[in-house]
Amino acid sequence: MFDDGWFFDDTFSGSSQDSLHGFKYLRQVYLKSNPLVSTSVTVPVIWDKKTGSIVNNESSHIIRIFNSAFNDLNGNTDDFYPQQLRSEIDCLSEKYIIKIIPAHTKPGLRLTKRVMMRPSPIYSLLWTNWMSG
Repeated sequence: MFDDGWFFDDTFSGSSQDSLHGFKYLRQVYLKSNPLVSTSVTVPVIWDKKTGSIVNNESSHIIRIFNSAFNDLNGNTDDFYPQQLRSEIDCLSEKYIIKIIPAHTKPGLRLTKRVMMRPSPIYSLLWTNWMSG
């Protein structure tokens, strides 16, 4: 990770700069939300433009939020977190979080474009576990 966390880089296909504040680094977003922040800078982030704050930065929570939070606005009826599967989903999620997150957040890990574009052993872990049921 870079010293200031993830950076906004429009050199990748489909990526863009920060069009809301013009920030270069995600740490700046965290500091705008809370000038005293001392936490690690992580992605993804849900930003509330009205309150000028980070709503959530935990991927499994964000997935659950987007599963139904906007259904009234967009008419979505798909449910990717069905009640009868929530225990199993939560168990699998916890299993992968324990293995994946530490592998990508080791202190001193320096990510470059080259490192980020390289195939990761984590994909192998996920594929093996997915295929084995």
